[in-house]
Amino acid sequence: MRMSFLTRSVILILLVAFSAITAAWGFYYLKTEAIGIAATLLFIVFTWHLISYQTRFFSKISYFFDAVRNEDSALSFPKSKNDPFLNELSSNLNRINEQIKKIKTESRQQEQYFQTLTDHVATGILSFDDTGFIFNANKNLKQMLGLEQLTHLRQLHKVDNQLAHVLKNLPPGNQRMHTIKSTSGKSINLLLKSTSFKNKDRTLRLVSLQDINDQLSEKEMESWLKLIRVLTHEIMNSIAPVTSLSENLKNLYIRDGEVISPEMVSETTIAKTAKGLEVIEQQGVGSSTS
Repeated sequence: MRMSFLTRSVILILLVAFSAITAAWGFYYLKTEAIGIAATLLFIVFTWHLISYQTRFFSKISYFFDAVRNEDSALSFPKSKNDPFLNELSSNLNRINEQIKKIKTESRQQEQYFQTLTDHVATGILSFDDTGFIFNANKNLKQMLGLEQLTHLRQLHKVDNQLAHVLKNLPPGNQRMHTIKSTSGKSINLLLKSTSFKNKDRTLRLVSLQDINDQLSEKEMESWLKLIRVLTHEIMNSIAPVTSLSENLKNLYIRDGEVISPEMVSETTIAKTAKGLEVIEQQGVGSSTS
């Protein structure tokens, strides 16, 4: 497939060069305008075909990486009836896109499983970033605090004036006791434990709030937290390699925010692109069969 692209590109480049030389030869050596004009027209036609052919190739590659970067899996590449190489390229890109969609679907299913799991834990689980924005609060935590919705730490002021401050300033790996009042006026002694983890380019804090009066023992809670950390790690690991490799391949064709010209693309770059797409496809197949 790669030789077909290279062969056609080389032929078009040779035709462009030949027509340019012929035009110069007709104008300056033979002094024959007819030959010069004919060769010039051929030069224009061959140049247009060369640019059009390579533009279609690089446009498909660029659109594919833009879709991966924007997490758009709905993009589909139509087949070309007149060009077997571009037709094969479209088929490969569509196949890889299907693998990426499958990985994303499995990742969402894992996230749903993770959410269902935390909702069945008798301990309150809360994750938030440095700004206080809450990414996850399980059902038990909301019931414990008497809140229907929880999207930011400042909402905890409705329950306890100090709770948000305590959670935000509890160092990862540490634990402490904190007492709050329930909606019925009963004191709830909470054992707070904090840990941190990476989610893409953000560091999130995961805090467990355990009612030590009648909830899980500390050892059981540690087991749940360990399981949650493992699940979170596995979810991120399934997407990170594909995203990283796609970004690296895209950078082969982007310079200072602009797509490079066809003349700047070397055989090595095309080989790296083909190899990268193969690795992405293998990653997708590996994730779907694991």
